[in-house]
Amino acid sequence: PSRIITQDVVPTLGASLAMAHGLADPKGVKLNLVSAPSLSMDCDTELLRRALDNLLDNAIRYSPPKRRVTVRAVTEGDQVLFRIEDEGPGIPLDVRQLLFKAFVRGDSREDAILEHHGLGLAFVDLVAREHGGSVTVDCPSSGGSVFTLRLPVETPHFDVGGTSKNGSLV
Repeated sequence: PSRIITQDVVPTLGASLAMAHGLADPKGVKLNLVSAPSLSMDCDTELLRRALDNLLDNAIRYSPPKRRVTVRAVTEGDQVLFRIEDEGPGIPLDVRQLLFKAFVRGDSREDAILEHHGLGLAFVDLVAREHGGSVTVDCPSSGGSVFTLRLPVETPHFDVGGTSKNGSLV
């Protein structure tokens, strides 16, 4: 059954940031939050949190020590945007085009392959699509990566507080 309800997602974002501190602090990576005090939208907070956790985990993992990861959460028209910006090496274009497919990893080092399975961003993409949104990645010429999770304020795939209209995911 769906757990889509209208709610403020700032506490969910805060919970993801709290988890991320456990990964960021040992590397000296600073987490910076830029958000409205309240962002109300239709969503499944558990799925949203897991998607944000995956995005933050990747941003911290690929950030060099003592750098910054910035999370921006804003309403833009009828969408809520979550932008996770890191100061890592960026992602080659050929990898970016495949990044949201299952089992694709942006890091081919042997230790990364053994530790990570390439499912996190595929899961983020699935959550985005199930909420009627999308996820994209951009790598500015100045370096780093910017992942943008766009979700509609009102989720079209679900009856709020009810069940999935298309019968998938949850």
